[in-house]
Amino acid sequence: MFPLALVGGLAGLILGIIALSRGKTRGATNSGQAIAGVVCSALALVVAISLSVRVGTWAARNTNVFARFDKCVAQAANRADVSTCIARFANKVRP
Repeated sequence: MFPLALVGGLAGLILGIIALSRGKTRGATNSGQAIAGVVCSALALVVAISLSVRVGTWAARNTNVFARFDKCVAQAANRADVSTCIARFANKVRP
């Protein structure tokens, strides 16, 4: 869901900045909601970018483990072989 947070955070940040600028030009006295939107959107962007980098790095480090797991499952003849593939995958994947 973090890719959605990336898009939502960016959209929220843009809309919050627009709301702040329009509020100042029109003399609004309660800009608290716009400020809260900008802060929450900025936090969502930071979390989404952090998770994107972490998941991407993890996937890149374990590419060959995924390839071996896929090959093992494709060659499995029965459920016991698939269970063995899953156990090997769980032992070899790096956090």
